[in-house]
Amino acid sequence: MCIACLLGVPTPGAARAEADPAESHDLRTRYPIVLSHHWSGTADTAFLGDEWDGESFNTGGVKEALEARGAVVYLPDKVPFASHEDRGRLLYRRCEGDTLPEKLCEGEDAVTVDGVEWILLDYCGDADKRHPEYADFGDCIERVKINIICHSQGCPDSRYMIAAVTNRLSGRSMHEHVASWTSMAGANKGTALADWLLSLLGDRPPEGGATTPRGAGLLGYELEDGLTREVYDSVVALTRKYMTRTTDMDCNPRWSDCPPSFNQLYPNHPDVYYQTYSARVRRLHASHAELGFLWAFLWVFEGPNDAYISLDSQRFTTAGPGRDQPPTFVVDRGVITGESTRWWASHPGIAHMGFSTSRVAGLGPDAEHYQYSRVGMYEEIVADLKAMGY
Repeated sequence: MCIACLLGVPTPGAARAEADPAESHDLRTRYPIVLSHHWSGTADTAFLGDEWDGESFNTGGVKEALEARGAVVYLPDKVPFASHEDRGRLLYRRCEGDTLPEKLCEGEDAVTVDGVEWILLDYCGDADKRHPEYADFGDCIERVKINIICHSQGCPDSRYMIAAVTNRLSGRSMHEHVASWTSMAGANKGTALADWLLSLLGDRPPEGGATTPRGAGLLGYELEDGLTREVYDSVVALTRKYMTRTTDMDCNPRWSDCPPSFNQLYPNHPDVYYQTYSARVRRLHASHAELGFLWAFLWVFEGPNDAYISLDSQRFTTAGPGRDQPPTFVVDRGVITGESTRWWASHPGIAHMGFSTSRVAGLGPDAEHYQYSRVGMYEEIVADLKAMGY
């Protein structure tokens, strides 16, 4: 699948592929790739491949496909539900333990088991993975950078890590260790669905406790253990208010001088290359017919969307609620879609989770008249990053 064709514009990756097929087959980028997973999932349930067994797609498919072509790829595990800030801390460093505080390494004897810190140690300590530009382990630890490819909530949580976390290995801000940030249908300005869901959930649950959810299943996830504080905080973080107006959910920006929004608190850094790819559902198709209500709801309140996030939020060209807000210095790479063999019926579009887990028209059991490859999409994106020198 050619992203240049889908977007209607040539890309550096496409140009490299035409000029040197042997070179384009190798996806070994200058910097290692870190995949940041979505809301409500884990590393095991994110970035699945194209292989369909009748019930689900193959686990780890995107990572394995990229590695088969020479890329160095890591898929750290966070938690399914938490605020952007907590998930961002977990993306950098997750420790052994069962509770969120333990995973956030708040114990005296915390043992790191995952996250970017662990990744940098592994990458710099392995001569086969480490890029030749680094003289040795110490040189690598001091200068190494990563390419982040994120999906959904994995995008704001990785932006928090870039802007607010200090790399303990070098003593410098993480923005100095990130070369590029690629957002795949990111919740970069929140979603009206979260604002609505928050109005249904009621009060914030007590720490360590849970309440009976009143609308938690509306976003496609049944909460077997009830509504926990972590789930509640994750919904708050995904609201348009939290992302674009103020992080104080009890403050009304129309009448009061409220604290800054998430996007204001953690702006993009000029040293990092930021780009976004978006998805949209053009019309309801069998592959995402069950999302009809969510898709229609967002059309009313936010316009074109992928049944979870509006195009405006995914594109992230401005930080605030309107289009006249301060710019974010993000390169909008456009909307990705599939192809159709029917001249009278274009591809119906890709739903939000089609970038990570679910089937869409042309992927899985519905590939007769439509073509779409999740793996192919990520291969093209990584080829593009390589061609740009990342």
